Amino acid sequence: HRREPEHLLFGLHSLALAIYSIGLTLAYTQTSEADAQFSVIIALGGAILACPLIIHFALLFAKVRNPLPFMRPVYAAAFAFEIANAAGMVAKVKDATPVVVRLGPITVEHLRIECTPLGMVLSCFVIFTAISMLALLVRAILGGRRDGIVPLIGGICMASATIHDALLAMGLTGGTWLAPFGNSAFVFSITGAFLVRASILSKELTDQSLELKRRTADLQHSYEELREAQRELTRREQLAAVGELAAVIAHEVRNPLAIISNAVAGLRRRDIAHEDRETLLAILKEESSRLNRLVGDLLRYARPVNVQRQLISVREVIERTLTSTGLRETMAVELAEVGEIHSIWGDPGLLRQVFDNLIENAVQSMSGIGDSMPKIPTSRVPTLSISVRSAKNESVEGIQVDVQDAGEGMDAQVRQRAKDPFFTTRPSGTGLGLAIVDRIVDAHDGEVSITSQSGEGTTVSVFLPIGAPVPPSSGALLVAREGSYEPPARAWSDRP
Repeated sequence: HRREPEHLLFGLHSLALAIYSIGLTLAYTQTSEADAQFSVIIALGGAILACPLIIHFALLFAKVRNPLPFMRPVYAAAFAFEIANAAGMVAKVKDATPVVVRLGPITVEHLRIECTPLGMVLSCFVIFTAISMLALLVRAILGGRRDGIVPLIGGICMASATIHDALLAMGLTGGTWLAPFGNSAFVFSITGAFLVRASILSKELTDQSLELKRRTADLQHSYEELREAQRELTRREQLAAVGELAAVIAHEVRNPLAIISNAVAGLRRRDIAHEDRETLLAILKEESSRLNRLVGDLLRYARPVNVQRQLISVREVIERTLTSTGLRETMAVELAEVGEIHSIWGDPGLLRQVFDNLIENAVQSMSGIGDSMPKIPTSRVPTLSISVRSAKNESVEGIQVDVQDAGEGMDAQVRQRAKDPFFTTRPSGTGLGLAIVDRIVDAHDGEVSITSQSGEGTTVSVFLPIGAPVPPSSGALLVAREGSYEPPARAWSDRP
């Protein structure tokens, strides 16, 4: 605490004054000059030690910054005087028997002590100390120390008594030694100042405690208001999400339902031809599949992602996707491995959904025929490129899959919102494909990034860390595609 050096110096100064008083008391009780001389040396040793300590204390009391440069020569002078005093070079006892001195109506005993020339210098040093102490106390009061008035009164008493004793030692005045009385007044005044300061600090602490309690109550009230506002914001966000979902569903469902309604009305006609009937039934099947696909996307997006980790080959997962869709029979597909590819711990069913969506998006971007897989000659369709390679993402080892198409590409605005739920640029899309992909990859601690320029195609990169085995949740099944299930009956190997 910043007050501790101040308190320490006052305590050391009080100890020095106690040594001075003890030595002076012993000097009055001795009968031989040698014993009286030794007692005077003790008393003067305490007085000399008190001089730099009281100046240092006053400097701290006046809040003088960095007082050590000023105090170094003062301490050095006090040290030199201590050595001279210990050698008996400061003062001599003329007679061990005290003489009677009258101070007005009071009669006291006085021990006669004669100063040496070095003692004269010490007396001047003591006078300098007393005047400096008073000047610093006045500065403290002018600097705003509310508790400096009482120490100043005690300092005046001690300085007056000290200057009187210094002049008496030099033979310039009469009377007896008054320093013990002045010292007592100063010690009591400083102690009183500390008590006053403690009382003021206690009151300030009580006021601050009450203010802290008030502010804590205000903060708690504000926190409750903030929490209520957050709950209200969450409710509004949920309502907004529900409204957005309702708008998407209404938009996506209304057209198929209208088509289905018209087809049903056509089927009710009795004179409908067989070919027309088959066409209408095909329309009913196609629109029903479209509605089923919409519901499946919504369920997959809303369902919590439960990763059932197995040691799998990502190359094999992609191969199964290409085989199940028959894509190689309809367009040019390049699947390449770059370097040595490690197996990873992942969910084959969930990753199947990832690559199903990415490949389907790439095909739709290049073919521009909507939600259906293309059935056109390979020579008329650009090549779909898929590469699998080892990679690192922030020192995490894993693999990266790049799905590159030669479609129309994306501008900056579309690319920025591509992974947002319900955002789509296709008239018949739900805008959930990449959102589902992003959720699944994030559940695998991976990352999805998109590189694209308008008119230059798109590359979707999926980073998947190698990971570690995690105990599967009980009763979980893997959703592979469109609501069908693929149980993890065996571990997927590195190659088919």
